[in-house]
Amino acid sequence: YSKKIKNEFKFINFLGYKNDYKSIYAKMDCLISPSFSEGAGNSIIEAMISKLFVICYKNNGHRYILKNTKNLICKKNNVKTLIKNIEKYLMLNNREINKRVDKSYLIAKKQFNTFNTYNALINIINKIISRTKKWWRLTKIKMFINSIASKDRSIMFQYKRLISNLKTNDLKLYDFVNEYFYQYCKFNKVSVDNVIKIRKKFANNYIYNLKRFEKFSFYPKKKNKFSLSRVEYDVVLLLSFLIEKHRFEIIKLFVKEKYKEKILIIGSGPSLELALLKFFLNIKNKIEAYDTSFNSFVKKKFKKEYKKKKYVQNHKKYDVIVLIEFLEHLTKPYEFLF
Repeated sequence: YSKKIKNEFKFINFLGYKNDYKSIYAKMDCLISPSFSEGAGNSIIEAMISKLFVICYKNNGHRYILKNTKNLICKKNNVKTLIKNIEKYLMLNNREINKRVDKSYLIAKKQFNTFNTYNALINIINKIISRTKKWWRLTKIKMFINSIASKDRSIMFQYKRLISNLKTNDLKLYDFVNEYFYQYCKFNKVSVDNVIKIRKKFANNYIYNLKRFEKFSFYPKKKNKFSLSRVEYDVVLLLSFLIEKHRFEIIKLFVKEKYKEKILIIGSGPSLELALLKFFLNIKNKIEAYDTSFNSFVKKKFKKEYKKKKYVQNHKKYDVIVLIEFLEHLTKPYEFLF
């Protein structure tokens, strides 16, 4: 077919594959590209860099590259439309052609040079890596609570009951608490099996204390064989927000409140409330948090806020006071209330 055309139309030259487009483009007035599909359209970019006018068929590659230029793209991909665009080009004066090709040259130089293309590609790759890391991190976090629930029937029952009642607006809050719990356990090297053991120990301690209270009308102050360490107690508290419906409702109410300037937290423990204020609600106000003991995780995360001691009444004024098991953290509880 090419031989037939060559014999009939002596002015058409078939050059075959050429490495050096610059030497050829330098002899041309415009580039015609009747291509039905293009992934990138390198020939168009090369034409723009060579300051050639472009007439082409409409496809995704051509439309993307020639965006904001005044080259001619066919509205319909057929010979009739292509001829009309060639005629339009022939009607343009040299001044208008030069104006258009100069603009195309600047766009190609800015958007499609090797350095910018490389940087754009690297940015895309980094975004994919970042999203993959984020997805994997969230998957690991969700796997942690799922693994805990799968190994204990009572936890699974509570977990499923809570999850099934969560609304779309609750998921962001639940994921935040879930991640905080995961970070706390990871920092303190608390495994899935350890979480289950700690919860059982807490249950035994609770039963023991109830029996003591029933017998002597007060909770024992001395430690017993079921007494929990700071880390163990924190683990139980944080887990409860993820499996117990009424506990999750408490933090839902907590994040709905409006917090003003100075905030006081008494009995912050694992400091979930502090984390919700600082990182979930992004509150920049001055916060003071008191407790008789803090884990290293809390100390590291909240250096400015935490104070390891009982709260002693003073003349400071606070806009919001968050009381968590506050009686055991006050030196004079009644004076605090009145």
